[in-house]
Amino acid sequence: MNYISEMKKKQINFNRIDEQTAEDIMKNEYSFYQLMEYSQLFDQYVSTEKKGQFIRLDFAQIYYLAIIDEQLRHVILRQCLELEKYFKLQITNYFNGRNELISVILQDYMIQDKEYLSETYKESKNDIIREKYTALKFDELNLVQFLDVIQFGTLERFWIFCYDRCITSSREELITLRECFISTRYLRNAAAHNNTILSNLPKKAKAEQNYTSSQHVLNYLKQSGIGQKTLATNMSKQIVKDFCNFLYLCKETESSTILQKNDEDWSQFFSDTYNNYADILKSNELLSSVYRFTRKVQSLLLH
Repeated sequence: MNYISEMKKKQINFNRIDEQTAEDIMKNEYSFYQLMEYSQLFDQYVSTEKKGQFIRLDFAQIYYLAIIDEQLRHVILRQCLELEKYFKLQITNYFNGRNELISVILQDYMIQDKEYLSETYKESKNDIIREKYTALKFDELNLVQFLDVIQFGTLERFWIFCYDRCITSSREELITLRECFISTRYLRNAAAHNNTILSNLPKKAKAEQNYTSSQHVLNYLKQSGIGQKTLATNMSKQIVKDFCNFLYLCKETESSTILQKNDEDWSQFFSDTYNNYADILKSNELLSSVYRFTRKVQSLLLH
């Protein structure tokens, strides 16, 4: 397939980046299919003989979005690794010296989540367990070994289980925690697998009860000065909602070191994005609106 020709058929122009450079980009940096995912953020004709063609879209615009998105994934992944380290450390510290309690908690969790654990950690999948703990089956691991081998999704489930059993019985807190973890896991997986994130901005928020933004998070943002209309407009976008839940989970870590580092990371990201690609943001109402909103949320939750 001649990708340049395909783009021209869609009225994608090559004014800021010439065709040869664009071809090299699609060979060495981002595929044609990756770049075209970002094109859905731009206006197209919906009638007449030009239906489906883009309105004043230049190749540079989708290319620069791919760069911004890659930088976004790097920040998310770094912060998710910090969160994972934090939660494992908190579990270890909480149960330090409480051997009887952790034995009961770990055993009860494995019983309650037996179906999920047996499927996720089938013997055929347990390379790390076989390599590091050759004499042990999964349900024979102690807390340190368990935390060493589990995936992020299991850490999420175990943390919520421990939080429910040992820290709170508040249903609202558990709902908030669960929803923030779901959003964080989605963003983490997208970043780790190098999937596009910004291309999903047009997608509406999912309606399922177990995948919504907690009312607690919405109330927090509202009480912090964000208007109801602005919240309703932006939180109707699933990716924006996930981002807000993710930052709220970062805020709840109660670690000043993590919060400061995360705040610095996001401040740098937003600053670099605006300084380098302000024209892209200003020329696209959706991107401009989301940029302003998420930067405001970052300043509220992480400062």
